[in-house]
Amino acid sequence: MIKIPIANNEQQLIITDDVLRHFDRYRQVTPEDLEAGGQLFAQIVDRKIIVLKATGPTRLDIRHRINFSPNSILERITIRIMFWRGFYYVGDWHTHPEPYPSPSPEDIHSFSETFTKSRHQLAGMLMIIVGQRNSMDSLYLAIQDERGITRLDI
Repeated sequence: MIKIPIANNEQQLIITDDVLRHFDRYRQVTPEDLEAGGQLFAQIVDRKIIVLKATGPTRLDIRHRINFSPNSILERITIRIMFWRGFYYVGDWHTHPEPYPSPSPEDIHSFSETFTKSRHQLAGMLMIIVGQRNSMDSLYLAIQDERGITRLDI
């Protein structure tokens, strides 16, 4: 489990072990491993944002070694279903074939667009990039808000 203070220590982001195990299944550790990704869903309790579910990849996604394109129709359906189940869509995750990942220009553009076009009441959305190593320093965590992307310290 990861616990990170955010928003000037006003809130706490918690990523559960189940979500971290989901990421581990898709790390790109061999040259044959394709990029994977999905959505992040949380419950918000008091000042805690608890990420309990990570979806994807699905058979309808387009996956290559250094590119991942989710099926946008399926993503919208998943957001509705998860909302009915009491979970809020709070962001996206994907893998990179590098030990210590950082967002590409395409990642930054795509995620900024997701934040801008999404109908939500969140001050920011979460972006996680999963690197090759099974360690906390192989995760890139950031918040996208109206000012841009801010990396979170783990």
